[in-house]
Amino acid sequence: LNTTSILCEREPPGSFAAPCANDDAGAICARVQATVGKKRYVLGPASSWDVARAACAARGGVLARFDSAAEREEIVAAVEPFLVASDFWIGLHFDADAGAWTWDDGAPATADFPTPWADLEPSTNAGAASIHLDVSRFDTHLARARADTTQTLQYLCQLADGA
Repeated sequence: LNTTSILCEREPPGSFAAPCANDDAGAICARVQATVGKKRYVLGPASSWDVARAACAARGGVLARFDSAAEREEIVAAVEPFLVASDFWIGLHFDADAGAWTWDDGAPATADFPTPWADLEPSTNAGAASIHLDVSRFDTHLARARADTTQTLQYLCQLADGA
């Protein structure tokens, strides 16, 4: 492992995250077993969705896309201790031109494991999605549509592993 590596292979999946080395103040870096060798994550400070998207692009990444339920559960568990509030932006947004929800990397939301959405979501066909952690709900860790993308929430970037 090089000096920028965060997760030791002996750590249980989804259990380790730490402040990023040589990165923005307050940013948290994490790797999870479900994506070893593919991607890593950066939890950024509270920003609007557009600012969060630009910050991820500046790092060479995109707002997070989950390819499996295991990946989603592991990364949420890894970053949850570092959340200031119970919500954070992910890369799911409504593309008005296409008339559909898509991920920041261009993949359609319909191709996902079976759905990224919480119960009764998406509640609007506008805006972007966040993860809302709520221990009183059975569908916590799933996406919720937000029409107002100017709200400031922490955000989760997805970077290529090694980037």
